[in-house]
Amino acid sequence: MNEIPKNIKIDKNLSCSLHDDKNNKKILEILKSENRNWYHYTDVKKPESIEDVNKYTGSGKMFFDIFYKNNLIGMVEFNSEKNYLSYWLASKFHNKGIMSKILKNISDLFLELGLSEVFVHIQDENIASIRVAEKSGFKLKRRKVYDEDDIMLLFSKK
Repeated sequence: MNEIPKNIKIDKNLSCSLHDDKNNKKILEILKSENRNWYHYTDVKKPESIEDVNKYTGSGKMFFDIFYKNNLIGMVEFNSEKNYLSYWLASKFHNKGIMSKILKNISDLFLELGLSEVFVHIQDENIASIRVAEKSGFKLKRRKVYDEDDIMLLFSKK
């Protein structure tokens, strides 16, 4: 795969860049203020300290920090082992089309850089995230039932 650009301009107000650890304090503030886990149904729980954030962002995965009008508002994670993208956005920026633009641009970038397919894994009850994936060009590939409270949808984009 070719080199990932450090900064990606989406529009005049929206951009993302490869993660910078100097943003970890702000990430912790957002996640704690919203009482959010990194992921809803996994063993990766809500960060309680800057060390938790440092450990997670230093896990060997690729992260992009999302900025709106130069303010950090969320993140995208890329797991290169499985070509999975996952994402979160501060709740006050939901329902504004921001994440759809980010996900479309980042997934298109990875496809342009040589990946044959990119995936997102979404909890079946997360209707907003499903809409984000669909608006970004992802198509439902598979539904996996782990148990009655844990049903995941795998979307792919080629």
